[in-house]
Amino acid sequence: MDRGFHSVRPEDFPWSHADIKAALIAETAGKCAYCEARMLAVSFGDIEHIYPKSMFPELVVSWNNLTLACSGCNQRKSSKYDASSEFINPYVDDPAEHLFFLGPAVYERTNRGMYTIVELGLNDIPRIEARMRAIENAANLVARFQAATDDTTKSMLWRLIDSVLQGGEYTAAVSTYVSAAIQPASSS
Repeated sequence: MDRGFHSVRPEDFPWSHADIKAALIAETAGKCAYCEARMLAVSFGDIEHIYPKSMFPELVVSWNNLTLACSGCNQRKSSKYDASSEFINPYVDDPAEHLFFLGPAVYERTNRGMYTIVELGLNDIPRIEARMRAIENAANLVARFQAATDDTTKSMLWRLIDSVLQGGEYTAAVSTYVSAAIQPASSS
């Protein structure tokens, strides 16, 4: 009796090759290209097709159509595509033109920003809580930096803050906070 299960062969999913995934992990610093969650500690991460493979089969293995996404964003995005209001493409678009952060919440500047926020659930409670934790960690570093009295400690703390801004989780929300908290005299 055929129950509808068929063996899956690697050649059925050419984009899922280990080398491709490793390159995407390196390119995204192990973060979801959409929500910036660091997922590899609790998930494998999904290879995401920016333009759905069901609608754009010619792009199925195009490097410019592949990224890394958390399971939540990948499942929510699924094969949705609306030519009149596309998702923000994290490689082509400047997300800051479409989105802005106030604390841990993300808001839209454009219709594409709104579409991306709503469809991907970027303001769901767990995501807001996770961004809040990242901001609180950065706030702790900033407070210690501002309270430091010697140049060695300030320099060490600045390097920590910079590493969080360069490769940390929820970089867009955290950098908005740090920019507001540390005024131009920050590069000591």
